[in-house]
Amino acid sequence: AQLASEGVRFTRHYADSTCRPARLALLTGREAARVAQNPDFRGISPHIVTLPEALQAAGYRTHHIGKWHLGDAVREAWPDRQGFDHWFGFLNQFQLKGPDENGQFTRRPTYLDPFLQSDSTPLQQYRGHLEDILAARVVDTIRQADPAQPWFINYWLFAPHHPSTASAEFLKKFPSTPEGRYRALLAQADAEIGKVLQALRDSGQLEHTLVAVVSDNGGTNQMMDNNYPLAGVKGEFREGSLRTPLIIRWPDQRAA
Repeated sequence: AQLASEGVRFTRHYADSTCRPARLALLTGREAARVAQNPDFRGISPHIVTLPEALQAAGYRTHHIGKWHLGDAVREAWPDRQGFDHWFGFLNQFQLKGPDENGQFTRRPTYLDPFLQSDSTPLQQYRGHLEDILAARVVDTIRQADPAQPWFINYWLFAPHHPSTASAEFLKKFPSTPEGRYRALLAQADAEIGKVLQALRDSGQLEHTLVAVVSDNGGTNQMMDNNYPLAGVKGEFREGSLRTPLIIRWPDQRAA
């Protein structure tokens, strides 16, 4: 609510019915179908100029932190080949539990003690909650940023994606019901974004930074009807499947 009151809250923002097409559109400025989005999708073509590549050309330092899920079968599809100087997180959510006994990534995703990697470190297990780990990396990146060089951070949380599991700190604040567990993870996601804003504030960069908070598709309604009063769920082409939150905070550029 505070971020919305300080910026512009869009009430008719449309993404897509699933995450990958929306993220493709965000990074390429094109409709997903024009970027060869299909069941055999291997990644963004090297011939397409992505948002981070355009920013690199303008002198920005670029970082991707969190979920990728824009192709990982070929090396050219990874974040550091798509315009990011550095990245940390997971290429797809099935890597979060690590490989199975056959070395394959077939296990259901997890938020607890996840397996993560980066442009300079192999896939390895980290202790703690996924969203805490990712937010801490974003905060460290902000604190270490060179004030003389502009930067771009592409921070893609996994929350509130299924299986919606918040940390114990947030679970105890809500009823032990499916809706309560979902709301706990939403509250945690809100708190993680708050950590990032506080890091910007503490470093004196908040008033010089464009912050966009956006969702890539409508909810699944598995744990509660979080698309109400709109009809539709993730994977469909109805209002609740496509209309998602968008808040942009840009001091002195866009008034609240």
